[in-house]
Amino acid sequence: MDDSAAPWLRTVAAIGSFDMPGAPRRRSITRDRLPSWDAASRPTIRVLERPTPDTVMISWRDACTGHYGYQKWRLFTTRRRGTCALSRRPIEIGDSVYSPQLLGSTPGNAAAMVLAACVDAARAAEAA
Repeated sequence: MDDSAAPWLRTVAAIGSFDMPGAPRRRSITRDRLPSWDAASRPTIRVLERPTPDTVMISWRDACTGHYGYQKWRLFTTRRRGTCALSRRPIEIGDSVYSPQLLGSTPGNAAAMVLAACVDAARAAEAA
């Protein structure tokens, strides 16, 4: 072995021997624990595309919750009541809705929901 590498190998070995606490576990966010979305907020929402039957890409702009230019939303059956961010229609338990995908940091609009039927109507209106 080259003698010039020996100091680096000792340094790496020394770093590896430190008693370090494990990385903190990231808590998983579930939709049931999210605060309810403020229906008084008036975001500007555009349905950009629908890559799969269960996903939709949305552009969301709102002074309170932020700007998400190309955000993936997933289809699911809701277990809570709410208000559709796109149409302002009421959402009941058991409705099919789209909501922002929760990966990484929680977006400001994480609790928002859009009725699946409204996504279809918005896509049809933009195509016309």
